[in-house]
Amino acid sequence: MSFFSRECLLRHHSPFQTTQALKLFFPRSKDTRKLSSSPLLRAIKKSKGIKSQPPKSKPSPTKASSGGSQLVPIYKSYAETLAQKPYPTLLYQAPSHTLFKLASYSAGSFCFAYAGYNFYSHCLYPPEDLNQYVIYAFGGIVVFMSGLATWLVLGPSRLIKTITAIPKSLSAESVARVARAIKSEVPGAVAAKPEVQIEIELRKTFPIPFLRARKIYAEPGDILLERAIAPPHSAGLTPEKRLLMQQAEEKEKKALQEYEDTHIMTRPFRHMGRGAKQFYFATARTWFRDGFLKVQVKKSKYKLDVSGGWALDNGRALDRLVAGKGRAL
Repeated sequence: MSFFSRECLLRHHSPFQTTQALKLFFPRSKDTRKLSSSPLLRAIKKSKGIKSQPPKSKPSPTKASSGGSQLVPIYKSYAETLAQKPYPTLLYQAPSHTLFKLASYSAGSFCFAYAGYNFYSHCLYPPEDLNQYVIYAFGGIVVFMSGLATWLVLGPSRLIKTITAIPKSLSAESVARVARAIKSEVPGAVAAKPEVQIEIELRKTFPIPFLRARKIYAEPGDILLERAIAPPHSAGLTPEKRLLMQQAEEKEKKALQEYEDTHIMTRPFRHMGRGAKQFYFATARTWFRDGFLKVQVKKSKYKLDVSGGWALDNGRALDRLVAGKGRAL
């Protein structure tokens, strides 16, 4: 009897201790989902697995925010514009200085001859009856005339013949020549390749046939002008008035050329008169040094003839390119 009751009790408690009983009282529905199989978490897992990719096409910064096709203008300096050219740009070409040299050498030779004659006849071998103070006075005259002759003869020195802007797209030989010129002036310097290099060719002081003209290479920041080359525009002149003045000048030049072509017999006399007038002005420039502009390149000073010749954009190109103007040199 006790065995029978013990068996019944065991059978009565066993359904609650097995997993089948749990399945009986808590049946698992077919639609029940695990926590990891939730749509929200699955989306999170997929998003973690996918790497963020950059956009294929970026919006162009040059386009306006409104979506238009307007481009933002890019500012370029004048030096950058010249640097992008595949060839050198001539900025200045001096006029002919033949008459100026002739006048300078003639006046200097006369002063040297006068000083030499007085030194020989009054200082080295003076007359016997000549007082001593006269000899000293002539000695001062000899020194003064010798110095004046030297100043006159050196008038054509340091004259600038041409100014050229050389871009960075040069051949290897030209770049090497620029580097050698820079290293010769500054020993031990490293010749960097600037955007634009300025080549200044000087005139020969003395007419020696086999002597080459001197060339100087500098950067635009190393050049300093005494004043601006280009003449300032008048405030009262409008563009229409400037155009009318230019047309009047061209008409006058055309009329002079027609007169030259039609009056052939008197042409030699006119040319002789113009030559005499030019020689007179060249002699005046020999003594007064009129029409020359001081130019400082690094630590040396040179002379630029602004009375004639040719300059790009009437001199405004060189004014925009160099470092500064209007300073006392």
